[in-house]
Amino acid sequence: MRGTLVVAAVIMAAALWRSDALHAAGGSATRGKLAYQDCAACHGARGQGSDLAPGLRNIVGRKVADENGFAYSPALRRHGGVWSEERLAAFLLRPQAEVKGNRMAYAGAASAAEAADLVAYLKTIK
Repeated sequence: MRGTLVVAAVIMAAALWRSDALHAAGGSATRGKLAYQDCAACHGARGQGSDLAPGLRNIVGRKVADENGFAYSPALRRHGGVWSEERLAAFLLRPQAEVKGNRMAYAGAASAAEAADLVAYLKTIK
């Protein structure tokens, strides 16, 4: 009986991991819009930006630290490159681990799935 429970637990864990991985790959803009409420205090209700944070409209595919008029941290300016969906999701999941020394106060998404949802939502705000 104990062996059966262990096997069942392993199968269940694998199914949950696969589900989370598949979810993270796609993301839900509807769930992302809810998660974005934490971001809106600094980035604006519709991603328009503020004195505290840059705008997020058209962020996917945009160069990192490239919004005119916003004073980015030296760490983010050095990060360089382009915000791909994958790169943005990794940053949203663990901002300080991805870009050490950035000034964003956000501690990070609760899961890879939530980060993917945020990216899916950010893709909708133009």
